[in-house]
Amino acid sequence: MPAPPPTVIIGAKGFIGSALWQAYHQRSPLHRGTTRTGDGDALLAYDLVQTPPDHLDQLGDTVREAVLMAAISRVNVCENDPEGSHRVNVTGIERCVRWLWQRGIRPIFISTDYVFDGRKGNYREDDPTHPITAYGRQKRAAEEAVLAITGGAATVLRLSKIYAAVAGDGSLLDEMVATLARGQSIRAAVDQIFCPLYIGDLISVIQTLQTSGVTGIVHVCGDQPISRHQLAQQVTARFGADPGLVEPISLDDLQAGPVRPKNTSMCNTFLRRFYHAPFTPATTIVDQLAATYRAHS
Repeated sequence: MPAPPPTVIIGAKGFIGSALWQAYHQRSPLHRGTTRTGDGDALLAYDLVQTPPDHLDQLGDTVREAVLMAAISRVNVCENDPEGSHRVNVTGIERCVRWLWQRGIRPIFISTDYVFDGRKGNYREDDPTHPITAYGRQKRAAEEAVLAITGGAATVLRLSKIYAAVAGDGSLLDEMVATLARGQSIRAAVDQIFCPLYIGDLISVIQTLQTSGVTGIVHVCGDQPISRHQLAQQVTARFGADPGLVEPISLDDLQAGPVRPKNTSMCNTFLRRFYHAPFTPATTIVDQLAATYRAHS
């Protein structure tokens, strides 16, 4: 794979951001990263709300692109504090992007399938957005700001559910395998439908899109929609556990937290024009996780 241009990861600490940072930093020291608190010379301290954008001058003049991962991504937090989360997810992003663009650094903004209301699924990039959560509304507003500031030259990546192969990280498949390893049942919604993707594939996709010069909105997700219940059934079968451990529920049965979109599956046809490699099967990751949990049981 061709090397992406020198890139800064804005928000290199979260689940996806830290994995992205590690992959880029291992590839070249020209890639940089930021977190709210920093980490010596490796990661620059930068807070979307509190830190003046010109603090990023410390990155030097080699950086050519920026992946904006920093966000308040917990849906409940955004719902309970819409003003505070808006300052981060919209105002802070807009301010950062203006600084980047003025200095010739092209932004790649990480968005979400929550910009859709989840009523029909199989969303394409040009489908109307209609978010029903504060988080989704903030991401839509940030998308619009990023594209407006750059005159459409930025890239906006709408992600589906992302999972990893690290035992104990609490991501989608790990949560299911860990539950089965404890002999407990999985409550899985039959009406929550998405197109999950392995984080290693996501990193490869981002690098490919960078080197391909793709701009505008791109749906980055797995090839096929699947419900959380169907996925839980596959995981249970692969793990060799009792199928009865999968308990079908509806998202409506979950009383806590805001109403969430149900069918946020997206069509990745546009992405597949540029990225042709097969995606990692979920069963491969389940096998890795199962081996880890069994080794420590």
